[in-house]
Amino acid sequence: MSRGEALYRRLLLFAAWRRFGRLPFPLRIADVGSWVRSDSGVEVKRRAGVSVVRISIAIPVECQIELLIRRRPHVISGYPTALEILAGALGAQALRASPTAFSSSLVATRGELLGETTRRAIESAFGCRVGDFYNCEEVGNVAWECPRDPKTLHVNTDACIVEIVDSEGNPLPAGVEGRVLVTNLYNCTMPFIRYALHERGILLPDENAATAAAGARG
Repeated sequence: MSRGEALYRRLLLFAAWRRFGRLPFPLRIADVGSWVRSDSGVEVKRRAGVSVVRISIAIPVECQIELLIRRRPHVISGYPTALEILAGALGAQALRASPTAFSSSLVATRGELLGETTRRAIESAFGCRVGDFYNCEEVGNVAWECPRDPKTLHVNTDACIVEIVDSEGNPLPAGVEGRVLVTNLYNCTMPFIRYALHERGILLPDENAATAAAGARG
């Protein structure tokens, strides 16, 4: 991607997060469970009013909690399994009873399917709303969870075109499960056209909504 395309990709994700409420500025983000190059397991980046701390799941969970309390991120992003481990540790430390321990507005899950039990555990521990986001490396944000119906996702039509096709690549009608193809609408540096994500989903009759039955979420 060019720098402009990379910036647009990040802005699309922020816009998807805003579907769940206002985001303050400057914005503080904590990304939990990412691959981190630093030997410390922590990376901090700042860009134009946005600061991001990336926390490796490999560091002790007590250190992860300490970083989150110290950084007080507005948005916590991460894999559901990593966040569930944190939620369990927070419960054990009785921090969830203290609403001032965090100032988060949203926990944004990604990369894996989010189960209802995991969702409830994360919401209880962090004391804020959980939203699930369907992302991939080739597009960025493909779809976001409907704020009114967590079982469905809204396709990010500013980022991509989503198709559901059969094994031969033929488009399937709404309501029929098939393979997920995406076409990136903004990356001219390295175009992805009808790119197979090796996942399965169903397009609903509303062309702006989709449900995903994905095995691996980016």
